Amino acid sequence: MRRHMEGEMKEMEDKMKTIVKLMVLKERQTWASERQQLLNEEEDATEEAEKHDSSRILFRGELQKQRQRAGEEIKKRDEVIKSVQQRVHTLEEDIERRAATANESSWWDEVSDLFRSS
Repeated sequence: MRRHMEGEMKEMEDKMKTIVKLMVLKERQTWASERQQLLNEEEDATEEAEKHDSSRILFRGELQKQRQRAGEEIKKRDEVIKSVQQRVHTLEEDIERRAATANESSWWDEVSDLFRSS
């Protein structure tokens, strides 16, 4: 009977060891699954951060291009304004010169008329 009891005890002990081994294996699988899930989440977060960084770099590049274009347009506009101002100044001088010449001509005409009428 003792041997029978020892056999049953041994059998129960073996079953317990098997159950514990299965529990440990399940726990390891759970840990491995959770670890893989965390790794996947970390990878997704890294990819998202890289996309964000990439889009930010693209945005900054586009912004820089727009600033350059705006600077070029401002420079062109300033050149046009300067050219127009020079042209206006030239026209003003021409008008003043013509007015002075016209005044001189009409003055000479008046003087000539005075001499003729005398």
